[in-house]
Amino acid sequence: MTKYAALALLLVIVSVQHLSAQEVKNDVKYKYLVFGTFSLPHGDFGYDVGTSAYITRRNGYYFGDLVGLAKDGWGVGAEAYLPINDLKNVDWVFSAQFLMNSPDVSTIRSIFQSDIGDSLTLGLNFFNWINIPIMTGMRYKRDIIDGVNLYAELQGGINISKEPNRKITVSGNVAEDTKFNPYIGFGFQAGIGVILFDRYNLSARYLDLDTPSFTGTRTLSPQYFPTIVTTQSNILGDQRRVEMFQIIFGIEL
Repeated sequence: MTKYAALALLLVIVSVQHLSAQEVKNDVKYKYLVFGTFSLPHGDFGYDVGTSAYITRRNGYYFGDLVGLAKDGWGVGAEAYLPINDLKNVDWVFSAQFLMNSPDVSTIRSIFQSDIGDSLTLGLNFFNWINIPIMTGMRYKRDIIDGVNLYAELQGGINISKEPNRKITVSGNVAEDTKFNPYIGFGFQAGIGVILFDRYNLSARYLDLDTPSFTGTRTLSPQYFPTIVTTQSNILGDQRRVEMFQIIFGIEL
């Protein structure tokens, strides 16, 4: 965990404790939002290949710096709101989401297939990107007309991220088997939205989850990588940029 993630986690814990104290002290009740989200990868996270994709001699199949190969994804989440008595139209927010994006391997499949030749069959089996942001912040809400509220929201906190494990085969034989560990880092999100009839919530948001540096293990086959010293090696820091736009629709309770 980075020092920024540790500070973000501390901020989330303190915020939850403060919210609970506010609720007891002022006899104010939480409001809740449960929602589904559609995510559109932005920048490197959504690129389908990097600038230096190639089959390395000792580190397996490399598809480029920072890129995530992520396709459009989905997720679910919940938020809790508590009005701040001293600030009109301002709510304190606590949120958690579960987000999933599958990788697009079509481009790197073509690149690697051309490298090994048409006589061999390449198989790319990638799991999904997982991100679990847990954040806190503030929401400013204004009545526009009867039954319609507009709001702006800003949050920051921690994110638990998991780069997709991958298994690459050549003519049915495993050439590379790579597994990554979860990474805890920092993130923030900002967005605007509309609430209809104090019930339905529709918003657009930008979610920046920084550049996680993943650790893990990589196992290579000496049949396809004859110059390797050992079949298994540790991954000490595979950096991938993670950011996306979100469309969120939910129901306030």
